Amino acid sequence: MDYLVIGLGNPGEKYERTRHNIGFLVLDAWNQNWKQKASLHGMYGEMRKSGNKLHLLKPNTFMNRSGLAAKAASQYFHIPTENIIVVHDDVDFPFGEIQYQFDRSSAGHNGIKSLIDELGTQGFHRIRIGIGTSPNPHVQTDEWVLGKWSKNEETALDDITSRAITGIENILSELNH
Repeated sequence: MDYLVIGLGNPGEKYERTRHNIGFLVLDAWNQNWKQKASLHGMYGEMRKSGNKLHLLKPNTFMNRSGLAAKAASQYFHIPTENIIVVHDDVDFPFGEIQYQFDRSSAGHNGIKSLIDELGTQGFHRIRIGIGTSPNPHVQTDEWVLGKWSKNEETALDDITSRAITGIENILSELNH
């Protein structure tokens, strides 16, 4: 069976190690071999897990247009939306909390909204990784998500990415039963 795993984030050095790029961070922890694939609007990798072929994608379309890359990859590889897993940040959960969901609304996340718009459905799997909100009430949400990790957050990232990868593997296991 083929699956598409998409890590959401923004391309470029400016956005590396920002909260909004946790989807990229998770996929980078899982796969070190990336190729630029213009037709997919992003960086592409692949691996095999338990007899399944996983197509990994880090869109270079910027967060708010992630759906373009998701649609291109799902069409190119003939992946039905129920075989798509998306990893992304979420300000609605405390830092480090991870929730798995299927067939849910965007909950205000512009990257997910773009996927729903382009794919024509919300019927895909999501791994939502909590980044919390700024302790400073004067910091706007967009400034917070595009901000760099604090030193305390940095120390927890290995554990968080490991748990997110386990979440991806759990979803794949469920889908294969």
